[in-house]
Amino acid sequence: MSDARERILESAVKIFADNGFNGASTRAIAGAAGVHQPAIAYHFKNKNELWKCAVSSVWNDFMAALNEKMATMPEDADRTYEFVKFYLRYNAEVPETIIFVIQESARSDERSQWFIHNLLSPQAGKLYHAMIGREWPERGSEESLRAISMLSLLTGSTRIFFQRAAAAEASGVDPRSKAFIRIHAETVTTAVKALLQG
Repeated sequence: MSDARERILESAVKIFADNGFNGASTRAIAGAAGVHQPAIAYHFKNKNELWKCAVSSVWNDFMAALNEKMATMPEDADRTYEFVKFYLRYNAEVPETIIFVIQESARSDERSQWFIHNLLSPQAGKLYHAMIGREWPERGSEESLRAISMLSLLTGSTRIFFQRAAAAEASGVDPRSKAFIRIHAETVTTAVKALLQG
């Protein structure tokens, strides 16, 4: 990847996450990347293609990190807890991942459909399997409703990282700290396990 393309992509990730698609401008992205605006069209064709590359980059990095974590997890580990702890820590460090998930899951338009069909849906089974060691359940089954509920619970559990000033003020601890993530992971794991038991 060329240096200019990489800088544009990094700037796009930040600006799209901070402002959403409609609030982001290619002028702002080019300025943050230190390139002229036509460089975006040269490297990415248009704003929509740049957005797809930015979202894909963030999502693929997350899935690569998850695959690495799962490959190195000891056999006797509490799979659900280890997954939840990884998920929370990763999203505390790379909040753009969950920001894109929340932004795109909240709407029903062409971009959100692209995101769901090309990134989220194909990986939902991997996330579910990584979290509890089971295959994605049959659509429409009660277990599939629990699976969606678990993924929703997991997504909601990251909200604390966007309210970290209030959480730090209330608790005296930065929610991105190892101690906070450990306790938060224990709490979320308890909720996930309770959901699994029905």
